[in-house]
Amino acid sequence: MRMDQIWRERTTGRLLIVDFKTLAKPDANWGERYAMSDQTHSYVQALTERTHEPVLGIQYEGLLIGTADADLGCQRSPYVTAYAKGQTLSPTYSPGSRVVRLPAEWDDATWQAWLPRPVLESLFCTTEPLLPTTAQLLQTKAATVHAEIQWASLAAEVEADPSKREACIERNPEACLKYGWGHACPYLHLCWSGFEPDADTFTPRVDHHAADPTS
Repeated sequence: MRMDQIWRERTTGRLLIVDFKTLAKPDANWGERYAMSDQTHSYVQALTERTHEPVLGIQYEGLLIGTADADLGCQRSPYVTAYAKGQTLSPTYSPGSRVVRLPAEWDDATWQAWLPRPVLESLFCTTEPLLPTTAQLLQTKAATVHAEIQWASLAAEVEADPSKREACIERNPEACLKYGWGHACPYLHLCWSGFEPDADTFTPRVDHHAADPTS
C-alpha cells in the first residue's frame, strides 16, 4: 500500500494519514463509510506497526468532480465546464444558460481568476481524522490475511488444473449486465461462454505501485 501523505502534528508529534479522493457528489454518509472501510483500517494499522508511534488516524480530503456528461465527453464540474449565456461564461446556472466545456487553452491562473472563491471552496469536502478502535483494526487485519491466503490457494489450484476455473471462481450474475450490454463486465464471456483468456484479449495485471522488496 502507498499512502498519499503522512503529516506530523506540530504540538504533539502524532502522525496523521491524509488521503485524497475524487467524488461525484458526497452523500450524508460518505465519512461514516470511510470510517468502516478496509483502506482506513489497513492504513492506520500499517502505519502504527511500521513506526511504533501514536497515530491520529486518517483524514480524507474529497475533491468534487461532478457527474459524467456523455454529450460533452467530460465531468460536469466547474473544473472543466461552464454555463454559457451568449458569450458570457459562469460557473453557476442561470435560467436560459447551456452547459459548455471550458476552453482547453486556459491555464491555471485564468481558471482561478474566473472561478469565484465560494464556488471553489464548495468543490472540497473533508472528514475529521478517523481512528477505528484497536479491536476493529486487528479484526480487519486478520480478515484480510485470511482472504489473501484463500485467494492464493485458489489461484494455485486453478493454475494447476484450468478445468477447475468455472467451479472455483466466484461469479456475481447480478453485476454482469448491471448497466446493460453496452457496459457489460469485460469478463462476461470467460465466466459464461467458455472463452479462454489469450494475449490478444487480456494482459497480465500490473500493480499501480511497484512492490518494494525492502518493505
